[in-house]
Amino acid sequence: MSYSDSNIWLIDINFINQNTGFAVGSKQTILKTTNGGTNWTTSYQGVFNEMQLLRVKFSDSTTVYASGAGLFKSSDLGANWALLIPPILRV
Repeated sequence: MSYSDSNIWLIDINFINQNTGFAVGSKQTILKTTNGGTNWTTSYQGVFNEMQLLRVKFSDSTTVYASGAGLFKSSDLGANWALLIPPILRV
């Protein structure tokens, strides 16, 4: 696995097929691979460094959900992400 930011902690990973998968973790980060996990790129990273995403799931061949600090949805395999439910900020 190759990814350059060692400050990201990954919490969950899920593959839709043998090549395409997503991983989520700290800093509201969503990573994507298209080569079976050999290389990963940032598909999304939030603005709240202290918040994390805990789960990533597919509902069909192109729709991906990421949840934890907020609920995010992509209808185009991670090219664009929509925030469906914003994170709750604690003060």
